Amino acid sequence: MRFLFVDRIVQLSPGEWIKGIKHVTRDDAYLTTDDHGRLCFMPSLIGETLGQLVAWNVMQHNHFTARPVAGVVSSARLYRPAYVGETILLESNIDSLDEKAVQYHSIAKVGNDIIFTIDGALGPMLPMTEFISTEVIRQQFAEIYRPGDWSSVL
Repeated sequence: MRFLFVDRIVQLSPGEWIKGIKHVTRDDAYLTTDDHGRLCFMPSLIGETLGQLVAWNVMQHNHFTARPVAGVVSSARLYRPAYVGETILLESNIDSLDEKAVQYHSIAKVGNDIIFTIDGALGPMLPMTEFISTEVIRQQFAEIYRPGDWSSVL
């Protein structure tokens, strides 16, 4: 199992919030076309990308012993697709976190345009050993966690 969608984690405060990016490229395996034939990242996967971003924060916070899985969301809203050549700015805030579940809300933007939001998300926690080795997940985290100035990616 590999987390596929977050290209870089730019900033994080463990157990609180996280910011990252996803570049939409022609080589992306998850492209579709919009109503006008323009290539875009599959809109439903923007929500998955935000969920993966939260999961990275939670896993790092608990030393990669458990991870959240998809649960329920009270609201997920697409404002517009993300097109080839655009960079999606990802932000997630953790509302509560314990050993059983994480609650969060998230926003995805392209530039200053909001393209997707999630509110009232709840992800139950499962042991990491049910998915992947701790060493492999730590290596994957090290590959994408490249802290920097958030304003430099805007």
